[in-house]
Amino acid sequence: MTRVDLVDRGKDMLRTASELLRPLLGQSTAAFHAVAAEEFTAPFDDYKADLLTCAQAFYWMDRSAALAMADRVTTLEAATEASGHTRRSGPRP
Repeated sequence: MTRVDLVDRGKDMLRTASELLRPLLGQSTAAFHAVAAEEFTAPFDDYKADLLTCAQAFYWMDRSAALAMADRVTTLEAATEASGHTRRSGPRP
């Protein structure tokens, strides 16, 4: 791993991520982008990510726009993961 890009519109969330991640990076570079995932653009011309993850925030995103962004910034072989809350009807088990 040579570069990690973290995207979150919350500057406090990115600050916390920076504090926790920087000691673990070794020789890798981290870049922090304070924008909504749907608005993320590649930080340089030949940028292509090999891995993209998105956890619970996917629930609140414009999913079509977020997936279009993922198509723009990832390689064809990239591993991707997106998950979100689901709405359930009825009683919980």
